[in-house]
Amino acid sequence: MLDVDAVDAPAFVLEDALASGLGPTHVHARHQLLYAASGYLRLREGGEGARDHALPPHRAAWIPAGCAHAVEVRRPSALTTAYFDPAAFDPAAFPPAAALAVFPMPPVGRELLLYARRWGPDHVPSPTGRSCFGALARLAGEWAAAPQLSLPRARTLELRRALAALEEELARPWTLDAL
Repeated sequence: MLDVDAVDAPAFVLEDALASGLGPTHVHARHQLLYAASGYLRLREGGEGARDHALPPHRAAWIPAGCAHAVEVRRPSALTTAYFDPAAFDPAAFPPAAALAVFPMPPVGRELLLYARRWGPDHVPSPTGRSCFGALARLAGEWAAAPQLSLPRARTLELRRALAALEEELARPWTLDAL
């Protein structure tokens, strides 16, 4: 498994296909722009004031460096994630919020992220790549400023079961026949 904090590149993109399951809570020294291209994820924010966030297809999350989080894959999912070394960019290029933020990924964001796939962890971005990553970070700041919706963490067993059943239903692929 790649240690994203040990990569020399100032910014890079990783793509991953994830099977169902809950990953460990972890922290990166890099900022992260996580995009769910398909599937259904629950992003679990750790630490004080912990929240859960639904990440269905075409939503993204800005996860600032140092923010503890875990990803629960509710059904097989495809992710594209950009990682940014905070020391390699002007701090004004990043979203001002120190908290994790989830937002709809606009078409321009999807396209920029897809374009940036050419700069993986083994490639140092060219001046064009640095501009692309800088634009992604600045735009993520605008997107992250939108009002946040998060899922409550249930405090009772009954409520945990009810929320799990609701999420299980949301994680199912929708078909026209089912409607």
